[in-house]
Amino acid sequence: AYGSPYKESSRNNSAFLSKKVINFLDKLDPNKVDKLIFSGDLFSHPTAKKWIELNSRYGKSFSIHISPGNHDIRGRTRENNKYRDIFNKYSNQQVNFPYYFSASGFTIIIDDSNVKNSVYDEKLLNIVRNNYTADSRILLIRHHVPIKDLANYKNSKSKIPSFDEFSNLYRGLKMTIIAGDYVGHLNSLACKSNNDIDLIINGIREDKTDRIIVLSNAKLFQIKIW
Repeated sequence: AYGSPYKESSRNNSAFLSKKVINFLDKLDPNKVDKLIFSGDLFSHPTAKKWIELNSRYGKSFSIHISPGNHDIRGRTRENNKYRDIFNKYSNQQVNFPYYFSASGFTIIIDDSNVKNSVYDEKLLNIVRNNYTADSRILLIRHHVPIKDLANYKNSKSKIPSFDEFSNLYRGLKMTIIAGDYVGHLNSLACKSNNDIDLIINGIREDKTDRIIVLSNAKLFQIKIW
C-alpha cells in the first residue's frame, strides 16, 4: 500500500501509505465498510510511529487485518528481528499466524508468507480443511505469490511450487487466494484459475489502472481508485 517501488515518493524514509490509498480510505463510510485487509508491504520503511498512525487514523472506524510483507518485517527470521518485533507490538492485531475469521460471506485466513513454506504449514491446511464445505467461500490473504507460474510478479527468489503442485496440495478444497507482492511495472491485477484455486495478485502502481478488491455478500468485486 506504499505504492510503486519505482517512485521516489514511495521509497523515501518518511513515506506513509500511497497518497491515493489514503484518499480512498479517508472517504470510506464506516457504516458501509467494517474491515480493511492489507496483503502486505504497507510501508517501504516501517517504523513504530507509522503503525501507530495507521491505527490512530483508521483503527477506530475499521477492523484492520494485515498479512505482513517483506518490507513490513524486513526478512523471514522470527528471532532477533526488530522490524517484526515492532510489527507485533504496534500493528494492533493478532500476530499468531495463520488466523481466520468470518466476514462478508467468506472464511478469511490471514497468513504470514514471510515464514518459509507457509503454504505447506499443517496449521494452514487444517484451517482450510476444517472450514471447507461445498458451499463455503474460503479466502486466503498472503503477501508472496505462491506459484512459480506467475514468478514475474514476485519479488521473492525463494523456491515455490508450480500451480499444479500447489493445487494438488489443496485438491478438492476450493478457495481464492489474494497475494500482494506486486512488481510495480506490471498490471496492478492478475489472475490464474483452475477447478479448485483462484489466484489473484493485486497491488498499487499509482496510475489510472489501480484497482482494489472489495468483499460483499460472498462475492469479490474490483473497483478503480483514483
